[in-house]
Amino acid sequence: GNVKKLCRAIEQSPNSVVITDNNWHIEYANKNFELSTDKPSARDEAPGKKIIDYMPYNLLKEDLEKISEAIQINGSWFNERQEEFEGKWYSFSISQIRTEEDEITHFVTVVQDITERKHAEVELHKQANFDPLTGLPNRRRAHEYLNAKLQDAWTSKHKVAVLYIDIDNFKNVN
Repeated sequence: GNVKKLCRAIEQSPNSVVITDNNWHIEYANKNFELSTDKPSARDEAPGKKIIDYMPYNLLKEDLEKISEAIQINGSWFNERQEEFEGKWYSFSISQIRTEEDEITHFVTVVQDITERKHAEVELHKQANFDPLTGLPNRRRAHEYLNAKLQDAWTSKHKVAVLYIDIDNFKNVN
């Protein structure tokens, strides 16, 4: 019943799901692990290999011991990284599996391709801060920039000059 349902859910997850032992050797990988590695036989070859050495989007550059320490303290570890070659973005979520005696026996790693979301965030930032016609910073962005420069000048005791030009009826031209 519930175990079969859980197995189907993990197998059909749109994300890559990998279960490792507490030494980071892969014990299970779902079918999307194969899709994310671009190797048709990855799922069959992965068991027994270390997760850090196997994943082609080798973005877990931190030492796995440091990640393990963070997981012991926080219960989980999360990070987002951009892959170096193709520029794809991935989110990594690693959680612990503990026994009833509170011993960590396994880790569950979920990797999600978040490239589309990151591109949408960049586009939203552009729309909120830049004029679509000229590509120049809009009023909001200009105010933020000016405030930052004034703060820098205040703390460093430097001077700042601002040139403000007001063109009458510019909206008609725009």
